[in-house]
Amino acid sequence: MPIQEDNVIKKKTFYDINLNDKFFDSLKEDYNTFIDWFNRKLNEPVYVVYDKNNELQGFLYIKNEHGPVKDVTPPINAEHILKVGTFKIDAHNTKLGERFIKKIFDYALHWRVSHIYITIFKHH
Repeated sequence: MPIQEDNVIKKKTFYDINLNDKFFDSLKEDYNTFIDWFNRKLNEPVYVVYDKNNELQGFLYIKNEHGPVKDVTPPINAEHILKVGTFKIDAHNTKLGERFIKKIFDYALHWRVSHIYITIFKHH
C-alpha cells in the first residue's frame, strides 16, 4: 500500500526547512541540543505544512527503528518500530493534528511496523 500524497502536508528534507523560523523557537528553548540534532538530520525526510503566507504551521519527523528499543519505559521488544521524533503544530482549529496522525498511521501501515511510539517530556 503506497503512502498517499497529501495536498496540505508536504514531504521535504530538513535541509529544505528554515531552522531560524519562529516556529522552532519553543523547541530551541525546551531542548538545548535541538539545533545540533536538526543539523544532523539535514538529508532526512520531514513532513511540513505552510499557511497561505508561507508560515510554517506544522512539522512532523518520523523514522523507522529496528528493535528492541530499550531506552524507553516500558521497553519495546519488537523488530519494526516507528518513532515519532518531532510532532509540533500551531493549532488553530484546522484539524492539522489529526492529519499528521493519519500520516503517521499511513506510514506505519506502508512499512508494516508493529509498534509506534513517541516520547513525551514531563513539562508537556
